[in-house]
Amino acid sequence: MPRQRRAVVVIDIESGRVVKRYDSLGEAKKAEHCTDETIRDYCDHKKDEAGLYRTFRWAEEVDR
Repeated sequence: MPRQRRAVVVIDIESGRVVKRYDSLGEAKKAEHCTDETIRDYCDHKKDEAGLYRTFRWAEEVDR
């Protein structure tokens, strides 16, 4: 069974607004020059975001 692609968004921390949207983790990884693991950790709230101005979230979390 193939894995479902999960969309990723980039969020401006100060305003909470979506600034970029990617159709998949792979697309976000290429565009943002990050690893899958780094993006997943931010999406899953596992990394400290103090001092950052942008972060990643799963699109379905933001679209609710």
